Amino acid sequence: MRTVAAIAPVLAIGIGIAATAVMVVRLAAPDAGWLALPLAAAGALVPLVLIPRAWRQRDDPALLAGHLDDACDARGLAMALAAEPAAARDADWAARLRRPLDTLVLPPLPWGAARMVPFATVMLAIALILPQVEAGFSLPPMIATLFQRAEERVADLGPVVPEASREEAERTVEQLKTRAEHDGMDQATWEGLDRVRRDLDQAAGVSVLRLAQALAAAERAASDRPSPGQTGPGAERLAQAVAELAAQAPGLMPRLPAGADAEALAQALQAAAGNGALSPEQLAAVQKLGLLRAAGKQAGQLDPAQLKELAKRLGDELSKCKGGLGKLGLGDELEDQLRRQRGNGQGGVERGPGHPPLTWDDPLRTQGGGIQGLPAGAQLNPDGSVTIAEQVRDADLDEAALQSATRAAARAFDPAAADARRATVAPRHRAAVERYFAAPDAAKP
Repeated sequence: MRTVAAIAPVLAIGIGIAATAVMVVRLAAPDAGWLALPLAAAGALVPLVLIPRAWRQRDDPALLAGHLDDACDARGLAMALAAEPAAARDADWAARLRRPLDTLVLPPLPWGAARMVPFATVMLAIALILPQVEAGFSLPPMIATLFQRAEERVADLGPVVPEASREEAERTVEQLKTRAEHDGMDQATWEGLDRVRRDLDQAAGVSVLRLAQALAAAERAASDRPSPGQTGPGAERLAQAVAELAAQAPGLMPRLPAGADAEALAQALQAAAGNGALSPEQLAAVQKLGLLRAAGKQAGQLDPAQLKELAKRLGDELSKCKGGLGKLGLGDELEDQLRRQRGNGQGGVERGPGHPPLTWDDPLRTQGGGIQGLPAGAQLNPDGSVTIAEQVRDADLDEAALQSATRAAARAFDPAAADARRATVAPRHRAAVERYFAAPDAAKP
């Protein structure tokens, strides 16, 4: 009981000091994060060193006998028997003491002294889970949000753009963030963020185009009708489209399970590589993804049934990317590219690569033009403008401005402000000067 009463308050104080030290490390010492756990352990273990010292204290036997006599209400019998050696104690009196000893209930440990230990432990746990402050300068919340959005955009478009473009964007964003922390957001930093976004969007647009080309090639290969025993150019076009997609956006490549489909795709790529249809970049991309056969194996020609099955499976797998691109805001662009790719070589009238939509109406008449479309009371002017309504009213004059103008006019035309000098006019010029200042009617001959 004495040990618990002595150690519990010291333990609460030690844990509380450790919690305070850990909070200081977490919030104000970025380079001292490794001290958090040692400080917590020291705050909890150092007070335990006092346990042996408290445990070594011993009470006098007579004092212990008095405590026992008081606890069991033996009316001095326990103290009297304790004063004698064990061999000299009377057995009858010892038997009388047995009954009070059987009903003895020891007092509980003084846990009240440890009531602050749980609170200090909770504070230490909270201090440990606090995030460690990072070294360097901090950005304002608005600027930090801009860089956070840029980093999220890079992470979202990571599977869609080439790996080199993603790494370059990550490095650029990190450099711009460091510059903004030290020098603030200047014009160059804003332009750098805009450039990263434009480059990512441009790379993502190329990836969407490659995906649309691969889907269109798969659809054409599935719908081609080659001669018996021949696959036609569909297999080579499909292999080229898949290889180009692998070079531009490896994250959009379909994952075919091991078996007939994977073997057919490897066979088509091997045949295209053997015919020289794949560029070195495309060949390196498909080799990196493990889509080619092992060296030494010969590539045979796919029969029409195998090509159709492969094209159908590739089309299904590539179509699964539409949902992910839609979440990234690229769904409409993919659909537009698909319409363009599907329209090539199928005949008919279609939109074409970026031309305005075809119409049979008069190109000079825009929607809403013409006199018939004017509201009631409107007037079409000769210059092409439209007068909706007319209103005649006096001008709104500001009283203060009017008074200022009156004072300025009085000051400008005051007689005292006139030039008092007289001009000398030669006799030969006097008639011309008089005609100049004469009334218009008087000036006529």
